[in-house]
Amino acid sequence: VARFDSACRSLRLEMRAVVAQRTGEDWSAVDLELATANPEIYTALPELPSRRIGKAQVPPRRSSWRPPPVDTDALFGDYDEAVSRHKAQSRPPAPPLPAASGVLDKDEIDNLLASVGGQEEAAELGDLSMLSEDLSLDAAAPLPPAAPAAAAPHALSMSMAAESAPRAKKMKRSAAPTFGGVLSAVAGGSERPAGIQVTGPAAGDPVPSDAALDFGRMRMPGPGQSGRGELRILEEEELAFEFLHIEEVVVRRSITRVVAKARRRALLSGIHPPEGCVSPTAEGNYDYIYRAQGQVDVPSRKGFHSIPLQVFDATVEPLLVTVPRESTKVYRTAGIVNPMDAPLLAGPVDIHVGGDFLLSGTLHTTPASGRMTLGLGVEQAVKVSRNTRFEEETRGLIGNKRRLDHEVVVEVISHLASDMTIEIRDRLPVTESDDDKVEVVVEKVEPPWQKYQQHEQPVRGAHCWRETLEPGQKKRFRLLYSVRLSSKHELVGGDRREG
Repeated sequence: VARFDSACRSLRLEMRAVVAQRTGEDWSAVDLELATANPEIYTALPELPSRRIGKAQVPPRRSSWRPPPVDTDALFGDYDEAVSRHKAQSRPPAPPLPAASGVLDKDEIDNLLASVGGQEEAAELGDLSMLSEDLSLDAAAPLPPAAPAAAAPHALSMSMAAESAPRAKKMKRSAAPTFGGVLSAVAGGSERPAGIQVTGPAAGDPVPSDAALDFGRMRMPGPGQSGRGELRILEEEELAFEFLHIEEVVVRRSITRVVAKARRRALLSGIHPPEGCVSPTAEGNYDYIYRAQGQVDVPSRKGFHSIPLQVFDATVEPLLVTVPRESTKVYRTAGIVNPMDAPLLAGPVDIHVGGDFLLSGTLHTTPASGRMTLGLGVEQAVKVSRNTRFEEETRGLIGNKRRLDHEVVVEVISHLASDMTIEIRDRLPVTESDDDKVEVVVEKVEPPWQKYQQHEQPVRGAHCWRETLEPGQKKRFRLLYSVRLSSKHELVGGDRREG
């Protein structure tokens, strides 16, 4: 709530919060603290970029990039063999094979291979009927040990093979992105992540994105886990829980999930926050606590409740703004510096002037000691008029130049009871940067004006007058400029630039 005095020169800012709780117990005369912090979010220090002065150059490639090994499954060969050996030793002995002699036929060979290594090894031998004539096994001799089970090829293999390489088998994946998946797409996968560009006709060296080079968020699963040999990018929640585990903090319940579940339950129950209210978030990766200045009551029943938090006094810089080129209305605005030590969060605001409700508006998030502007509606006690004059003149027999003279006169009269500063905004026509056939020349400006910088949406050629009006005073502002061009050309949209 913003409460201005009748002259709009002082302000009392009342900060309120809408709170809902259904614990079954009314909170009476309690101390309340509200925070934008998310205890399960991970924040890392940013990498400061370098600034170079001089001729623009192509940014250098990140030197930390290394191509991955060609065959990552071979790195785990000894581990797989040791695991297979351990399983074989702990497995109960198989029943003895029936005595046989002579040559085994195809069906007997298939059964033996299936019992020790599975059908995949049998398929790799090709057509076993061609071997059955020469293959003989001594039943008394021990069978050769089974080949270690090869790790299942992963859809996100780190292989850097050419695009002609066979595609890896698809496996069920989690939603978290992996670094291996980036390289798999380069190696011949059907889907190509957005952050990677491939140079050359084949799968050349990929250009990694910033996320693919964020090594602090990458983890590699163990040799016995799914996705081994791959660098997996952790989500923020996973990094936060990892940090808590390192600090030996016991987490019994995820606060973020509890809050999300409560919000979903409220929405399903038809409990919605007031229009314009948004859930606060951390601003600029900084967390803030907002403490109620006194004890408050929060009943436990359906719906949100408006709770007073803090009250601040602030100074106001009143300003009248008009754009007579578009409209003759004059608008009242109030420039305010955030008096809080924390950001003023976005949300609706009710504006009162002199004890009377004026209008409702919207506040945008404003940092501590930041400046914001509130609109206070139309000021009926200030009148503005804008008149224009146009003349065309042709000069020179050889050059044959045309001169289009424009005169703009703005008159302002104040019927206010006190002094007030007014800002009159206008603009000049502009040409393209490479257009040397048209020239805009400012002949005279009375009184002098200044360039106007509009941060929300920059406007080329914008200028403004800023003057103080006394009660009953009338002021005149005059602009004279000319557009010069060859008589063989015409301006797009007409020669007359003022309506």
